[in-house]
This record gives sequence, C-alpha cells and structure tokens, in this order.
Amino acid sequence: MTPEEKQEIIETYKWIKVKHYEDDETKSLEERYKQLEKHHLEETSFLIAKIRELVQML
Repeated sequence: MTPEEKQEIIETYKWIKVKHYEDDETKSLEERYKQLEKHHLEETSFLIAKIRELVQML
C-alpha cells in the first residue's frame, strides 16, 4: 500500500467504493427498506473485506 493510499484511508472516505444510498420516494416503504438493507449489506461486506485486507498487511 502506498503512502498516498494510507493517507486517503486515514483522512477521507473516498476509499469506500460503495455508492451512496439514494432513496427513491416513488417506491413503497417496503421496497425502500429492502433497498436500504441491500445497500447496508454491500457497504458492510466491503468494509469487512477491507479490514481483512489491512490486517493481512500487518
């Protein structure tokens, strides 16, 4: 990992490669909840994988 990559992780959120959740008010509350839940799972999975990657570097 380059010093620039380390700095980006420490100082910003740019390194999180999961698209921001966008609420679609045209969908039902149940559909919106399912979308939010799916987004949360994607984001959580990405972060867990990133932590595992960083720990292996130690």
